[in-house]
Amino acid sequence: METLIELLKQEKHEEFLLELSKRIKKCSEKERQELLVEIIDYYYHRDKFSEYKKVFDIIIGSKLNLNFNIDHWAPSFLSLVVLRTPYIQLFDYFVQKGADINFIGDSYFFDDAETIKKEVKLQSERYMTCLDFAENKLADIFVIDYNYHIPKKEIEGHWTDYKDEDTITLTKSEYLYLHEQSEFLFDLIQTDKLTDHIKKCGGKTYTELQKNKTKK
Repeated sequence: METLIELLKQEKHEEFLLELSKRIKKCSEKERQELLVEIIDYYYHRDKFSEYKKVFDIIIGSKLNLNFNIDHWAPSFLSLVVLRTPYIQLFDYFVQKGADINFIGDSYFFDDAETIKKEVKLQSERYMTCLDFAENKLADIFVIDYNYHIPKKEIEGHWTDYKDEDTITLTKSEYLYLHEQSEFLFDLIQTDKLTDHIKKCGGKTYTELQKNKTKK
């Protein structure tokens, strides 16, 4: 797997695809799952869905269990998608490939009994579906104070009043600050859209699923 990951780090996607095709049949289910997690966690880019879809198709093949816990802040694979790449297109792709929208992740799945016993006060947060995770992520985004401020408006007019040739000079610090704000807002908006989408597709919280079980 190290060779494959190294090719991803170097952004040699064609070489990665060729190497993956040669080696995938020898990979165990766990290795395939771990590779998916690695890609989503570190390398997938929102503008390259069609490119990465080829990769995912090879890894998943005709049948790969996508309902599994991961040793991560996001307790399951589908929750990781919500965390790192909250885009409806990618989310739906994995659901169509067999990811259960109501799979219940266990936040303590990889901990020993003693650790779980010490964390008993947090049991209410132990089990969660991808909807639970999406709602938690959204709540965190709203409460975290990034100290963003509104810049002093020194240019009159609306951005549509100007042409591409009309330029101003920004320092790297100023540019990165604006870029960080943009990424923050983009993530917030996409997470909000995905949360609503999950609900419309029948996604439930862990509590809702338990209530439904009780009724039956």
